[in-house]
Amino acid sequence: MPDAWFMMLWQVVLSPLLVAFDPAYFMKAYKRSSLRKSLASGEKSTMTQEDCNKAFENPEFEPSFAYAAICRPLFSMVFFQPILPLGCLLGIVSLVLSLFAWKYKFTAHSKLPISISSNIAFVTLYLINLLPFVYAVSSVYLLAIPVHF
Repeated sequence: MPDAWFMMLWQVVLSPLLVAFDPAYFMKAYKRSSLRKSLASGEKSTMTQEDCNKAFENPEFEPSFAYAAICRPLFSMVFFQPILPLGCLLGIVSLVLSLFAWKYKFTAHSKLPISISSNIAFVTLYLINLLPFVYAVSSVYLLAIPVHF
């Protein structure tokens, strides 16, 4: 049971924070600032124009990761529902925080998204339709096994 709480709290707190404050983006921002400082001080650079363009270009927004960020808390909160009734509340908080984190990443730290087909939306809807099955399996699995505290 503590592991389930830890997983749910991890998804509520850390997942949106890692999306909003992407370590790879901050490494790129550090590289940009060091490049600006070296050019402002008059140092000669061995970087080509293509390397400079890549350094100052924002990363692409990948919608597939955003869809996965929606499905992960949904499946976790449904799977752990039999043993964690407050898991639904944590899952909803996680979804709201993830929404704002992905929105921030899309508007502030990304260039135009990769074009994808509409199949990813249909696959996500199919996976969401499997939630009652996941709940049934978790009820049988988690409630049939005796818990020793």
